[in-house]
Amino acid sequence: MGLDERTSDVMSPAAGTLPRVAVVALLVVLSACSSGSSTSARPSAAATTIPAPSPSPALQPLAERCGDPNAPSSVMWFPARDGTLLDGAELGSGPVGVVLGHQFPAELCGWWPFAVYLARHGMHVFLFDFRCMGESPCPEPGNNGSYVDDMLGAAAELRKEGAKRVFLMGASLGGTVAMMAGSQLSPPPAAVVSVSGEADLGYLAGGTTRLDALSTMPALRAPFLEIIAKGDTAVTVADARKLVKRAGSSDKRLIVLPPAFGHGWNIVTEGDGSPTSVAPTLLRFLLTHSRG
Repeated sequence: MGLDERTSDVMSPAAGTLPRVAVVALLVVLSACSSGSSTSARPSAAATTIPAPSPSPALQPLAERCGDPNAPSSVMWFPARDGTLLDGAELGSGPVGVVLGHQFPAELCGWWPFAVYLARHGMHVFLFDFRCMGESPCPEPGNNGSYVDDMLGAAAELRKEGAKRVFLMGASLGGTVAMMAGSQLSPPPAAVVSVSGEADLGYLAGGTTRLDALSTMPALRAPFLEIIAKGDTAVTVADARKLVKRAGSSDKRLIVLPPAFGHGWNIVTEGDGSPTSVAPTLLRFLLTHSRG
C-alpha cells in the first residue's frame, strides 16, 4: 500500500462535548507539546548537576497515581537501551503490544485513559516516563543516552513481558521519538504511529541527541501512520506531509483532522478521559497490522 492521505472532517467532536483547550503559547515557545492533564516534568538533564538517585521500588499503580479510569496495572523499573533506569507500567496482556511515549512537558499519566481503552480491546500496553520526567530520574552527568534509548528500552521490556508484535506510538515529543526509534528497533515494529509528532524538535530539554525525525524517516520500513489536526502550530499539515513522503515505508498514511481536535493525546482522549471519535480509527489500524 502506498501513501494514503485522508482529510477527516467527519470526525468533528460531538456537539455538547467539552471543548479541547489548546495551550497555544506553550506550543509556540517549546515547539513541542502541551499536556491535556495536570502533569509535571522534572528538570532537564542539562540542568542536573548531581548523580542520578537510586530509584525507589515504591511506584504506585497507575490508577492511584493517575486517577480514573480504575484499572489494574503492574509498575516497574526497567533499563533504557543505555542502561538508564526508568519507571514504567504494564497493563493488558497477550502477544500484541503497544509502547506509548508521552508529550513534553508531561509524564505517562496523560496516556493512562487511552492505555486502558487499548488494553480493554486486547492490547498489551506499556507506558513509561522519559528520563528526567515524571518518576524517571535523570542519568548521571556525562551520559550520552537519549529519549530514543528510552523508547527502545520500553519495547525490549514489553517483549520480555510476552509481546511478540510491538507497535511504537507517541504523542508530540513521543511521536517524534517513535518515528526515530522505528528504524532502530530489532525485530522491527509492527507499525509506528505518530500523533502530532514534530519533524524536528532540536535539542529539546537539554538532550544530547537531536530530535530530528525527518532525517531518519527514509530508514523506516515499518507501516507508518501520522495523525494531526489542522491549525496545530507545533506540526503543520505541510510538516506532516513531508514526514509521510520521506518515510521509507511502503504502507504509510496521513490523517488530517479538523482544528478542534487540538494536539497530541487530546486527539484520542476527551477531557473527561473518554475516547474521541478518532480512537476507534486508530484501534482498527493497530488491529489490522497486528496480524502481520
